[in-house]
Amino acid sequence: MSGAIIAWGDTPEQGPNASPDATELDLTVDWRLNKGWSERVWIRFRGAWVNQDDAFPGADNLFDLRIIVNYDFDLL
Repeated sequence: MSGAIIAWGDTPEQGPNASPDATELDLTVDWRLNKGWSERVWIRFRGAWVNQDDAFPGADNLFDLRIIVNYDFDLL
């Protein structure tokens, strides 16, 4: 499964529910080797970037990158 998702949020600027507006971009890429012993191995690259409204106090941007290695095996 590979894909990209973009989300945007507009939140109240003042009051008890105030928070920074944010834009998020998520990207997932799966890679299978499919040869010999490696047929059971697949790697997932997953990244997320969140850009928050800089005008809001305490707002901070975030970047997250993950590399996940999976191996299929029989339990019984």
